[in-house]
Amino acid sequence: MISDLHIGGDEQLEDVGVLDKLLALLERLERTSEDAGLIVNGDAFGLWEFTTVDGTEKFDVLEETYPALFEQLRATGESVPITLLPGDHDRELVADEEYVERFAEYNVNVVPAKSIE
Repeated sequence: MISDLHIGGDEQLEDVGVLDKLLALLERLERTSEDAGLIVNGDAFGLWEFTTVDGTEKFDVLEETYPALFEQLRATGESVPITLLPGDHDRELVADEEYVERFAEYNVNVVPAKSIE
């Protein structure tokens, strides 16, 4: 389980210090023979931190900025389930079904519901 990566955003927020570690984790999960999965417990992407684009254009920017991450999500998700539970900064994920569909293209299951009450 991982959380609070806040990947993406404008200017200095584009620099994700943990990206190499995240890619290594995804690669390791892809190669594992164990019954494994990954739960991202909120705030994986910094959608709320974008100020120059709106709506699902933010997803386009994420894909363009982090192509290695999205390709690794797709590859890992073919072997193990990846579930993204929205966090307190993920309002857009639960408000727009297109995000759910776009993440599904990369084998990431977004659960568009409150996970904590």
